[in-house]
Amino acid sequence: MLTLEEGVEELTPLLKSGRLIAFVGSGMSIDSGLPSWDGFLEDFISFCRNIKDQYGRRETGVFDTLLPDKLLEDAGVEKEFRPAHVAMVLKDAIYSTPEHIRSNIENDFKKWFYRQFVMAEPNKNHYQIVGTKYPFILTSNYDLLLEEAQKSIGVPYGSYSLFDKERVVSAIYQNAPSIIHVHGKYDEALFDKIVFTAKDYIEITKNKYPGSRFILQSLFAQYSTVFFGYGASDPHLEDLAEELSYYLDFSVDVDLPKSYLVVLKSKIKDDGIFDRYKEALRTKLIGINDLQEYDQLLWKLNMAAPREKIDFSQD
Repeated sequence: MLTLEEGVEELTPLLKSGRLIAFVGSGMSIDSGLPSWDGFLEDFISFCRNIKDQYGRRETGVFDTLLPDKLLEDAGVEKEFRPAHVAMVLKDAIYSTPEHIRSNIENDFKKWFYRQFVMAEPNKNHYQIVGTKYPFILTSNYDLLLEEAQKSIGVPYGSYSLFDKERVVSAIYQNAPSIIHVHGKYDEALFDKIVFTAKDYIEITKNKYPGSRFILQSLFAQYSTVFFGYGASDPHLEDLAEELSYYLDFSVDVDLPKSYLVVLKSKIKDDGIFDRYKEALRTKLIGINDLQEYDQLLWKLNMAAPREKIDFSQD
């Protein structure tokens, strides 16, 4: 495991040479009042309970069958071990309601999803990341806080959902700095274009938008990657590791792009999950003692390679 100083030493030359991209997870938005993935799933379980209470009074017996108390109790336990699966089971259950109320529940879900993110504002993490010279910033977050941060400080980034695959490929071809949402943006929940559950991941990335896989493969073949704001239990990180290791054998002793995962030492569990990431993606861990050191890492990388700002007032 690399120390903070060793991590900066390895990342800096990659950053300065334009060979390092950032991959941003939910941990970077916690200071903006948004939940981690675990917290977001807990909120979804509460939403399901509310749906049962709201519609169950009118549909006697239906929700006791589709969303029994035991299922909701099990979800509270299993979310720690199989979060994406729990989200899938619960979403399938509430979407399996009788046709005459299904559309209402689907709309309730989309509106609930939208409301989780719409009022949040960027924090210092977002400003440091967009102010650093990453060729591309990938994020599994649904929020648009990176975009809000870049607008206020005048740095040139395009913003795309991975489902806009032609526009993303165009940006990569033109080497145009971009923020790419690999699982969709929160406002796209209204149009069923988000990856939330295990089934969504399969349906959207492999069936509806197969080009998204090609884009990720292309980026990870060209750039080294540093992951910010991810915990070991984040299902998005597990999906990504499995996807990439399927196409490239990162254990082969050749000069392939490297991955760096920034982790809080206190969050490392003795369950071997980080070892699996290290083997699957030849990932180096950068161990951080506390959030203050996380801030230092982002700041030092920003100082090493700041992004050029644009004065939009002259337009």
